[in-house]
Amino acid sequence: MYKTDAIHVFGNKTQFAQAIGVSKGRISQLPEVLGQAITDRVVGAAVRLGRIHRLPMGYQRQLADVLKISDTPL
Repeated sequence: MYKTDAIHVFGNKTQFAQAIGVSKGRISQLPEVLGQAITDRVVGAAVRLGRIHRLPMGYQRQLADVLKISDTPL
């Protein structure tokens, strides 16, 4: 995930920093391409805060395959 995409999910750097529990200054120190651990925090915070309401269809199918569940929308 790109840092600019993560910022866009939350609206601005301040809201992004608050969502993942870091200082606004720390956001400036993050690389442009976020590592897996930070990406996981971004996605988790986005889901928790209602910024992501459902996964794109391709991801739903992958998740269903992994969890062996039906195609019921997530």
